[in-house]
Amino acid sequence: MLKLGAAGIFLSQNTAGQFVLQLASLGITVLSKSFPPAGTTNLLLAGVAQGDQRYIGWFGAYVEQKS
Repeated sequence: MLKLGAAGIFLSQNTAGQFVLQLASLGITVLSKSFPPAGTTNLLLAGVAQGDQRYIGWFGAYVEQKS
């Protein structure tokens, strides 16, 4: 069994027409094993259009929880 979850999914657009998709606290579970095992993973996807050119970029961050 495969599960994909996120605490929040946000899509925004600024005045220049750029889109940003944010996946907050992203996690994957496969057969009762979770990734990341302890911590928080956030992912940002950004799309930009300049004339006929289209670009997509991404940024990921992982913060390990300390006990």
